[in-house]
Amino acid sequence: MLSSDDIGGLLGFLRRVSADFADKIDDLMERLRKADIGSLFRFPVLEPEVLQRAVAMLGDDRRTAHVEALAELSDQEVRVASGWGSQRVAVLAKTLLPEDLAPVLVLDASARVRETYKLWNEQRGGLVYLPTATKDYSPLTIHFAKKGAGKSSWEQGGVALAEMVAEMRCRKLEERCLIVHHKADRHLDVPNLVSTALGPDASANTSFLHWGMHRATNEYADVPTVVLAGTFNLPPSHYLGLAHASLGLPMATTIPEDVVKRVELGEHGHAVVQAVGRGATRGCSGGKCLPGDVYIIAAAGSGIEAALRDWFPGATVKRWYPANRPALTGKVAQAAAFIKQRLKDDPVGPILFQDVMDHIGCRDRSNFNRTVRGNELFKLWLSDKGLVEVKLPGIRGKANAFQAELPLFAAAGVEFPPDVQGSKI
Repeated sequence: MLSSDDIGGLLGFLRRVSADFADKIDDLMERLRKADIGSLFRFPVLEPEVLQRAVAMLGDDRRTAHVEALAELSDQEVRVASGWGSQRVAVLAKTLLPEDLAPVLVLDASARVRETYKLWNEQRGGLVYLPTATKDYSPLTIHFAKKGAGKSSWEQGGVALAEMVAEMRCRKLEERCLIVHHKADRHLDVPNLVSTALGPDASANTSFLHWGMHRATNEYADVPTVVLAGTFNLPPSHYLGLAHASLGLPMATTIPEDVVKRVELGEHGHAVVQAVGRGATRGCSGGKCLPGDVYIIAAAGSGIEAALRDWFPGATVKRWYPANRPALTGKVAQAAAFIKQRLKDDPVGPILFQDVMDHIGCRDRSNFNRTVRGNELFKLWLSDKGLVEVKLPGIRGKANAFQAELPLFAAAGVEFPPDVQGSKI
């Protein structure tokens, strides 16, 4: 992969190597930058002797890789992918592994969540998945915050995001915590922002690890709480290249967008599973991970929230909201007010769904389930009030009432008549 910006960054140096060659590269950059996203683009034949001389002059300069990429792309047809702003990225996927390399044993702890292997197996065949014992993640609770937390989001709203991370971390202040974050640069320093929001007492028991190092250490294997302060996002061109490589298809073949999205989500899974695995949940006892809590901040459109139960079988996944979460509104607020009043009259009595529906003027049960019971803020409000959904004896259906969680009152010595001993769903 090579971007139009990468090419532009070589022009000043290349003019010292060959002015005519630099002019040719300048024209190449402009044509690539104006190419349509998703279109095919052919690189011109680039003089190898000039490129070899440029590599020799650069030595170990960071621009050497871009000159070598120019040599690789010479006279090649590439697919154009989007970059930042008007930037365009040339993507080329080539088969490098020889056909007679197999059999090879691949050890990849994230293989079950990555789509690259699945696409390879679907299109090209030749992969054999070995028997595996999937870990039971039922001792793990994942708290998901639906909010953009990419590097640009941190650069624009870092203070607010740091306060959110600090609130997550302070839920169990007595325990060690690992925060996985974007790598610091001159524009952004996540550990500094979060440490400021935490204060010295909480910071003393908090560790930080940036993306890129999330696969390379066992130092935090006893840490029960892990916070992913954003996710590891790669450029769209990277996912496109992986899709072509996995399927073994030439760049001239158009790959459907949903296939590229599969690859993207799989790579998110790879990063999340690896990062979460730095903490205590990497341990195993009786086929189950060790207990722990994970907090993840990710954009709604990433698809990560819906995939978490597949990535961590058996884990409890909850939506997380900050303490200053939005207020209940509309029918949901009316339902909460009615329940609150009923609890005031009878703190331990069941409150039938039907009574709530009648109060708010909702006749359709499926609509009530979707707009009220399924409302994430309402479910959080129920939890705050110590309420659960119960099934009362003698009434058809599944859950049919809200009620204070009986074990809480039982522990306080409160006696209940037989007709209110509902069962928790």
